[in-house]
Amino acid sequence: MLPHKGGKPGPGRGKKTSNNITRYHGERLIPYVEQLYKPDQAGELYSDMMRYAFNAPGGGQLHILRLMGAEGEIGLRVGENDWFGVVNVGDAKKLCDLCSERKEADDRYVVDDLSFSGSLFDEIRRPGTPIRMLAGAKKFTEGWSSWRVSAMGLMNVGRKEGSEIIQLFGRGVRLKGFRFKLKRTSALDALDFQGDGMPTAHPNHIELLETLNIFGIRSDYMKEFEEYLEEEDVGDDERREIVFLPTIKLPEFDQEKLQLHVIRPKAEMPDFKKTIRLKLESLEGKLNNKVIADWYPRLQRRSSLSQGGSAAVALNQEALRNEHLAFLTWDTIWFELERYKCDKAYYNIVFSPADLRAMLKSSWWYDLFIPPGYLEFRGLDQRLLWQDIAIHLLKGYLDRFYQFHKREFEAPYLEYQVLRPADELVLKQYQLLVKKTEKKLIERLRELAEKFKAGQFEAFSFDKLSIFQATRHLYQPLIHLSHNDGDDALLKIIPTHLNDGEKRFVDDLEALCKAEAKGMLADIELYLLRNHSSDNAIGFFSESGFRPDFILWFLKGETQTIAFVDPKGMRNFTDNFNNPKVQFATKIKQLETDLKRKDIRLESFLPSQTHRHELRWPTPGKPGKQATTVDYRQHQILFAVDEPPKYVLELISSLT
Repeated sequence: MLPHKGGKPGPGRGKKTSNNITRYHGERLIPYVEQLYKPDQAGELYSDMMRYAFNAPGGGQLHILRLMGAEGEIGLRVGENDWFGVVNVGDAKKLCDLCSERKEADDRYVVDDLSFSGSLFDEIRRPGTPIRMLAGAKKFTEGWSSWRVSAMGLMNVGRKEGSEIIQLFGRGVRLKGFRFKLKRTSALDALDFQGDGMPTAHPNHIELLETLNIFGIRSDYMKEFEEYLEEEDVGDDERREIVFLPTIKLPEFDQEKLQLHVIRPKAEMPDFKKTIRLKLESLEGKLNNKVIADWYPRLQRRSSLSQGGSAAVALNQEALRNEHLAFLTWDTIWFELERYKCDKAYYNIVFSPADLRAMLKSSWWYDLFIPPGYLEFRGLDQRLLWQDIAIHLLKGYLDRFYQFHKREFEAPYLEYQVLRPADELVLKQYQLLVKKTEKKLIERLRELAEKFKAGQFEAFSFDKLSIFQATRHLYQPLIHLSHNDGDDALLKIIPTHLNDGEKRFVDDLEALCKAEAKGMLADIELYLLRNHSSDNAIGFFSESGFRPDFILWFLKGETQTIAFVDPKGMRNFTDNFNNPKVQFATKIKQLETDLKRKDIRLESFLPSQTHRHELRWPTPGKPGKQATTVDYRQHQILFAVDEPPKYVLELISSLT
C-alpha cells in the first residue's frame, strides 16, 4: 500500500488510531519511504515493490493456480517466480472458474491447475517463506493465528457490529515480540534487555512494523469503530512522528588521523554458546563477588534503622538452612530458573532441581540481609517468602556463573583494536519519536536534521530537551532529556538520551578542558565517546556484565591512557566496595598487564551521583567503622554532587 499524498484525507479515508491499529488516513503511511525514494524515483520504488512484495524483480503475468494437492488452496505468483500469495477458500474450483469467465482480452493473468503441489497455507509459518499475502473467507476469524500479520483488507466483513470483527483484529494485533515477551517495543523496559549481548537500541521503524494496518471495502462497522475510538479520546495524540537526527563526526576522527584503541575479542574467537556447554556447579574459591540480597527495603522501612549516629549501620545477616529448603517446591524453582535462563539467553547452561538444591545447601556465595524473625518458622505461609528468596539468590548466582565462564573463555582472545569512524560504536543517527501534536517541535527537529546532514551544528533546547555539543566528543550532538516530572512522554529518543548524572559529567569535563587548555592539558589530546547501549558497546564481563557509560582517551606523545567512566547513583550498591563495578577498577589493571602494551594504560572511575553521607559504607575489612574519603578514592570513586568542580580535576590529574 502506498500513502495517499494529498493534504486532506481522500474518500473513505479517516484518521489513525492508537493501540497499534491504523485506519485509512491522508497522512504518510510509511514515513521512511520519503527517505529512501525521491519524487523522481518512482521507477525504483515500483521495482522494489515487485522484488520484495511479489518476488518478481523482472515483472510478468499473474498466475492464479489451483493447487490440486491442497484442498481449497489457490497459489499466486508472477511468471515462474516464487509464490507470493495463497488464497484459501471453501470452493477453490468455483473461484478459479469465475476468474476465467471474467477475464477480458487485456487482462494479464493466467488461470490454471497445478497437479503435483503441496500446501502453501502450511508454509506461512515457516521461517524464510516467500509467502507475503493470504486471502480467505471468514474461516480466519477463529482457530487460526500467525505472528506475521501486518495489514488486513476487509471486503464485506464487519458490515455490522459483532464479535467477528474483533476476532479478526485479534489475528493481527498479537505479536511474538522481542525474545517471545509478547510485548510491543514501546512496552519494553530496561529489565527486558538485561543479559549478555542484549540490545537496548530499538531497530529502525520497528513501531511501523508492529502496527496493524486495516483497510475496508463495504465494511461499515469500521466507521462505527472509528467513532467509538474518537469518543474514548484514543487517536492521533498517541501516535508519534519519527525524526532521524544524523550525527557529525569530529573531523580529525572522521579523517582517520587518530589512533584511538578499544578492547574487543579477536574476530576469530569462536561462539561461546556453541563451543562451551556448562553444568551448574560450585565456583567456591573462584568467584570474587558474592550475590547480595538485601530484603530490608521489601520487608520494612530501612530508614528507621539509619537515623542518627556516625557509625555504619549493621544489618541482620542470615542464611537459608536445611529446614527452609525442606519446605520449598523445587520443581517450581527449577521452572522459574529455566524461564530466567531463556530470558537471559544462557542457552549453554544446564541444571536440574537437585543442582539448585545443592547450591543452596551452602552459603559461601551469597550474603542475605533480612530483618530478624523472618527466617524463623511461624507458619506455612512463610514458605512463599523463603521460596522467593531462594529464586532471587539462584538467579544472581546463575548470572555470575555464566559471566565468570564467559570472561574466562574470552580472556585469551581480547586485544586492542583501533576505533574506526564506521564502527557501530560511533552513532550514525538518533531516532526521535515525537507526539504528532507537537507540530512546531517536529518542524524544528527536521530543520536541525538537514543542517546536521550538511555538517552544520546548531544547539537546540525545548522544554526538558537539550541537544548540545561537547567539543572533544567523537561526534555531535549529545542529547539530554530530563525525567524530573515525567513530562518527557511527548518525546522518546533511541538510543537512550543522557541522564542527569551523565550530562553533569560531560558539562564538567567540557568546562575543565576549556579552563586547562593552556595548563595541564596543553600537551595532551583528550577525546570522549559515549559507550551507548547496543550489541557493539564495550562491555566487561565481570560476574555481572558492566558497560561503562563513557570511554575517555588521553594521548600524550607515544602513550595512550584509556579511562572507562561510569557516572552512577550508588545508593543501591548494597555490596558496597565488593560491587563488581567498584572492583572493576582493580581488575582492569590486571587486564592491562595481560594485554602487554607498555604504551597503553587502563583506568576506571565511578563518579558517584549519590552524596557521600548517604552511602555510609563500612571501611573494607573493618565492618564497624565508616569508610573515609580516602577509602572511596582508593577505589576510584569520586563524588560528583559533593565536589562538582573538584572531582573532574581530580580525575584528570590522576591521568596526567
